[in-house]
Amino acid sequence: VAWRLTQVAILAVTSLLVLSVADGWDEHGPAGRSGGPSTVAEPATDKASDRVDPGQLESASSPERTIAPDELRTFTLVATGELLVHEFVADTAALYGGDGFDFSPMFRRVRPILAGADLALCHLETPLSPDNSKFEFYPLFLVPFQLAAAIGGAGYDGCSVASNHLLDDGESG
Repeated sequence: VAWRLTQVAILAVTSLLVLSVADGWDEHGPAGRSGGPSTVAEPATDKASDRVDPGQLESASSPERTIAPDELRTFTLVATGELLVHEFVADTAALYGGDGFDFSPMFRRVRPILAGADLALCHLETPLSPDNSKFEFYPLFLVPFQLAAAIGGAGYDGCSVASNHLLDDGESG
């Protein structure tokens, strides 16, 4: 139940983030990216304390300042779902790897997308074997550690690991 609530909360926050970003886009991409300057309303402040008056945030009479296109900033986040290695995926990596496992060819098509992001995050669903002396593929997972090198080589900056498989190899795993 707690995990379900966490998933709902994550979905809600992600949806709000997407909607807030999408609201700032026009037919040319991010608002103001069409080459001309953008204007931003400056909220009125209380001169005595230099605090923003919340009542003035949406006021049409707020003074505006112009932002030149070179002042605009963008941030690209790429996030992907589960990297879940079943046995047939590990078998394929073993074919690519010769003596070991090479998962990197599996990321070939997404590498340019990940490289173009300011921040690329994955969700690593399965624990990694520390020394490849033992593997598990279903219903518990413990997968080849070479997956980590392929994830980094693909261009990911980091991964979340909080999942229902986090403790598949026990608390010390």
